[in-house]
Amino acid sequence: MKSVFRASKMLASKIRAALVAGGNQSTAIAKATYFKNVCQFHGLKAPELQQVLDSFKDDVKGLQLQDAFRLASDFISSLYHEEKLTAVTLLKLHLKHLDSSHLPVLEDFFLKNHVYDWATCDTLCGTLIHDIIKRHPADATRTLLRWKDSENIWQKRASCVSFVKLARHGQFNETIFDICRTTVQHPERFVQLGTGWVLRELSLADRPAVVAFIERHYDNFSREGLRYAIEKMDKSLQSRLLKFVPAASASDANSDARTPKPAAAPDSTTPDSDVPSRSRARASKRTADAAKPAAAAPTKRARK
Repeated sequence: MKSVFRASKMLASKIRAALVAGGNQSTAIAKATYFKNVCQFHGLKAPELQQVLDSFKDDVKGLQLQDAFRLASDFISSLYHEEKLTAVTLLKLHLKHLDSSHLPVLEDFFLKNHVYDWATCDTLCGTLIHDIIKRHPADATRTLLRWKDSENIWQKRASCVSFVKLARHGQFNETIFDICRTTVQHPERFVQLGTGWVLRELSLADRPAVVAFIERHYDNFSREGLRYAIEKMDKSLQSRLLKFVPAASASDANSDARTPKPAAAPDSTTPDSDVPSRSRARASKRTADAAKPAAAAPTKRARK
């Protein structure tokens, strides 16, 4: 057992050394800037990363599943983005052995805050979780329905993104709508975009239902999330939904238009008061004088 563990650690060290050796500083800086410095980078482009990992494919396939998970847990906890993607690739080589019982282990990646960028989140969802849902739909969907209520924004996003490749085929429609009814209420940008993304794909299978969902939850969408959701609809429908006014909002607006607003009292404390204080005093005096009965005009003394 100790020898297996030692071999696993040695393999991790070899992979990590190869990633460091294959890195490029200018690429690392450019990628860190693109990701707004959320992650650190060794500086490998996607084909270079794949080439490094392919060189260790046979070693990884030779691991027992529990050792592959141990190795993946080591890499997913790294600060370097390429190592996080390495974790997903390691488990992908054991994909046929993964089932819904392994979702809690993947959930742990989120709960331990090892997933904190959209690329790691989406790669994990599109590569591993998506496949588990396909092969074990009943158990997997129950788990993903629970993820939508997570306080972790990346786990909440994952509850949507894991269904993206399935949504376009009209699968799991009710489950997707159930998840989106919760996630659309969260204002965080990447949760909104995850919601919009899965609805965009679902619109290819059931556009009327997606349009009805958008109209029903219109006030919850960010503008960016809405644009994601309608991206694959025709231009005229996109235009209508971008200008859509929910019934409640329209009713409130009509009510406001029908109800006359009381005139505001002059505010003598602001520079824009109707009349300065001295002018008001003079105006009041003139009004009072005008209200008094006019005095009789004096008559000339009659001639004697």
